[in-house]
Amino acid sequence: MKELDSTKSQYNLHGCPWAFTHVDEILSLMRKRQIWYPKHYDQTDLILDLNFYNTLYDQYNNLREKSLVDGAPPMHEALTSFEMDGDILKYYVEDEAVKITAEEQMQITTLQNLENEINSVKCQTSQLREEIARILEKRGQICSMILEKQRKIASLGADSSTLNQTSELLQQERNNMSAKLLQKSDYYAKTVEEVTAQLGEQQGWIKDCKQNLWVGDNGQVMDKVGEKTGEIEENQDNLAEILKMNLADAKTKLNQMSELKSKLVTENSQVRRSIELVKSKMNDFKAQLGDMDSKSLQEEYQALLSDKAGEAEYLHSLQLQIAKLMIISHSIKCSCGNEFKIDMDLCG
Repeated sequence: MKELDSTKSQYNLHGCPWAFTHVDEILSLMRKRQIWYPKHYDQTDLILDLNFYNTLYDQYNNLREKSLVDGAPPMHEALTSFEMDGDILKYYVEDEAVKITAEEQMQITTLQNLENEINSVKCQTSQLREEIARILEKRGQICSMILEKQRKIASLGADSSTLNQTSELLQQERNNMSAKLLQKSDYYAKTVEEVTAQLGEQQGWIKDCKQNLWVGDNGQVMDKVGEKTGEIEENQDNLAEILKMNLADAKTKLNQMSELKSKLVTENSQVRRSIELVKSKMNDFKAQLGDMDSKSLQEEYQALLSDKAGEAEYLHSLQLQIAKLMIISHSIKCSCGNEFKIDMDLCG
């Protein structure tokens, strides 16, 4: 607010300064700053003071008009008091304006702080949303990994059940083969006993013939020799047929055993591949589980190999026995000079 010059004539009346125009400027300034606003400030001391000065200003105008009309002397004391009150009002208004400005600045600062806090909260909210999105993404990845592990476990369970069924089938086949081999062993043992008994009988008959050649007549001996020779030839023919049939049956069984052996080798290779596949699938799981399954499967495989080796050894022994039977040969020399040869190698 500007300082009024009291030396000008418009602020003097009969040599005494006065501040009535100053009051008007104060009122105008208050209206510009929205201090004098009846809806909000009717009950304040400031409005009461302004009303007082307005009333005093009206009284001054009345007194001045009256003094000019009546020729009365000016009222210096009243003007001086009014000027002092105007200065007080000026300082009072300035103080109020400073207070209002300070309050406005405080409110602006408060609003700025609130805006900063709101921005900070927004930033934290954005970070929290990003963190939630990352957590949800990780959760999805973990769920997908769990599903993949469950699928692998189900696949391994199916493979394990298939291997169990295969091992059961192999066990049944091994039992069947063992039973068949036992039957064939009994049959071949009986055949060997029968052939041995027949050979023993023939050898005994040959010894008897040799003794009778020296004791009895030659004619009778020759007749008996002829008869026995016919019987021997007939028996040889029958024995040859039996041996041929047995040899053919043995060859057939040997071929069947060879086919079964190749089949077992193929199944063993398939089992090995299945075991390797299961081992490769079980690399992602615990080592104890993998070791346990592989050990049991390896033991089963070793048992199958041992059974196969036993079967091969038994077949080899049967072949040796058949070869021994086929090379049996015996020569009989009669007193007449003829020589008879009993040979069981008749299948070549």
